[in-house]
This record gives sequence, C-alpha cells and structure tokens, in this order.
Amino acid sequence: MMRLICAVLVALPFIGCATHEQEKPMKDYSTMDRAQMGEFYLERVAAFAAENPSRPKHGIVMVGDSITQGFDAGHYFPGADITNRGISGDRLIGVILRQEESIYQLDPAKLFLLIGVNDAALFPQDMPMDEFERQYRYLFSNIKHHCPKCDVYIQSIMPIRGTYAAANPLIVQVNDLLRKLAKEYRFHFVDTHAAFRDASGEMRPELADDGVHPNAKGCALWAEQLRPYMEKRH
Repeated sequence: MMRLICAVLVALPFIGCATHEQEKPMKDYSTMDRAQMGEFYLERVAAFAAENPSRPKHGIVMVGDSITQGFDAGHYFPGADITNRGISGDRLIGVILRQEESIYQLDPAKLFLLIGVNDAALFPQDMPMDEFERQYRYLFSNIKHHCPKCDVYIQSIMPIRGTYAAANPLIVQVNDLLRKLAKEYRFHFVDTHAAFRDASGEMRPELADDGVHPNAKGCALWAEQLRPYMEKRH
C-alpha cells in the first residue's frame, strides 16, 4: 500500500499425491527466491542484517508491513527497547523469507507480529484460506522452534476502507484463523481490529487518512491497545 511491492508466488510442487480427502503437505517456503519481493524489500532486509549486531538482545521486536514500519514506537513507548522490523508492501511470505534477519538474530523477549493485510486486499487470488493457514502455520512453527522463550503477540489485521474495503470480510476470516492459531501455538492474541472498525466493519474514518494506515490518532489508539502487553513483565 504505501509502496506496492508486487511479489509473484512461485508454484512449488507438492510431494506425493494429494486428494480432497488428504491435507495438503506443508510447502517448503524457504526455497523461494526472495529477490522476487523487490528492491525495497531487499534493501530493508540487508539494512536489518547490518544493524542487528549493534542492537541489544532480548528486547521487543515489531514485525510487519507498512503499518508497522510507519509506527513510531519510541514516541509512544519512550525508554522501551523496541526494534521496528516493518517493510512497506510486505506480505506473509515476505516475513517468512526474512525470519532470520527480522526476528531470530535479535533473540527477542517479546515479538509483536502484524501481517496479512496486503495478502487479503491486494492478492486474494493467491491466498485462499487454506494458503493463509499453511503460511501462518509455517511461520508460527518456526518462531516456536527458534524462539521458545519469546512472548509472541499476534495482532489481528486492522479493517480498511475506501478502495480495498471489499477485503474486509476476508480480513474477518483471517482474524478468526489467527485467534485460533494463537491459542493453538500458545501465543497471545491482540484484537486490534475491534478497536479500529466502525459499525459497518470498515476502518473508522478518523483513524486513517487513506483508509489503511493509522494516522496520529490511529497510532495513539494502537499504542493504547499494545501498552498492557508492552509493559507486562515476564
């Protein structure tokens, strides 16, 4: 959205034969070429890798797309050790492909993840619900394995309005999935969607000037939703 980065998903073959009665085997998303995510993505990931050695370990990491990238965490949580790992235009597969630089090299004590709105609004043809579930499960399983002591906070996708408002019903379905998976993986679920939606299920107009990215008022509300978890001690 702030900068649209078109990523073409490569069709990876499944191992073995799958029927409608069988669960599709998990794709190995790590075999995908992340160069397909675009120059801006690659530059951001390279910058993360270069910066990580100078960042303290066991802090707070926020991972996501342009909504996260544009969030000035230091303003709302002064003194907190928060590392922003948002990339404008990113998708769920993009986070999967940059797990190492965005999460594990920092060995965070807390991880706040908000990702999926670009998949739902811009690439629904690529992302039926079973694909959302496979990709989230792949990512969550890796986080569980590599950061077993990390407190993980899965944020629901915020509603949108305007050009992409037709994606809101899918966003509600994805959020239901995220709630279910957070419980299954013993992560925390943060329902930011509820605070941002209006009576029609769209983004409240006063919270986002473009209908997608929280403005100053929206960011302040978002910070209030996160505050109990940011300040919570282990």
